[in-house]
Formats: sequence, structure tokens, C-alpha cells
Amino acid sequence: MSDVNNPVITSGARKVSGHCLLNGSDVSAALVSFDVTDNGFRGASTFELTLGLSKLPSQLSLQSWWASQTTIKVELTVSITTQAGTSTKRLIIGNIDKYRFCPARFEIVADGRDFAALLIDSKSAGESFKNYEKHHPAFTEEW
Repeated sequence: MSDVNNPVITSGARKVSGHCLLNGSDVSAALVSFDVTDNGFRGASTFELTLGLSKLPSQLSLQSWWASQTTIKVELTVSITTQAGTSTKRLIIGNIDKYRFCPARFEIVADGRDFAALLIDSKSAGESFKNYEKHHPAFTEEW
């Protein structure tokens, strides 16, 4: 019978770590958790992240900084470290749509979408198609 604690057996454990940039500032130490949903071709991919206030850089932990930002760009990456080495993959880059302070938990929870959302949300000036068939020569009432 083999020993369960046989030191000859090497561990297959791996280390998974997340990294987060807010407007170019590394806030990975404050990253509590994050979730990324890839929607493929159906729309913009989404993310949600939770940041611990006590680990944020001093200028980013103030509510006045968050309130003064017009756009907060987020970049989320994940690194997996095994015995073979470290593999890093960028999961999403986008803007925060909304955030909320949770003072009782000393956290900021934010969610947003990738940059595809900018294309989806943008509208061209004067673009309206509700009366298109009435004005287009290919569509006549004689049809």
C-alpha cells in the first residue's frame, strides 16, 4: 500500500491570479473578485469587479476621485502559474458603466462592458428609417 504523503509525487497545483488596471493605474492588490461574460457576436461582453478600499492607491480610494471621472477604463487580465511557467491572458478592456460604494464592506463594486458597447450605443445624427419606404424611389404605392 502506498503512502498518501509520498514526497516523490509532485504537486500539480497551480496559482491563478487576476490583474486590474483602472485608467492605466495598477489596482491588482485591491482586486477582490471579478467576473467576465463573453457574449461573442451577440453584443458587448460584460464584466463585474469588486475592489477593496483599503488596498486601493490613496488617490483612487477617495469618493471624490470616482465622482470626478467621466470615463473609467478597465483592463482585466488573468495569469495562471504552473510548474511549466506562467501564462497571461487579457480577458476584457472596456469602460465602467456604473459603480457603487459599499461602505459597510469597504468595497467598490463596478460593472461595465467592453469597447464594442461604444459602437452599439452610438447613434448617427439625423439617422431615422421610420419613413424610409415613403421617400425611396424603389418603393411606390403602385406596388
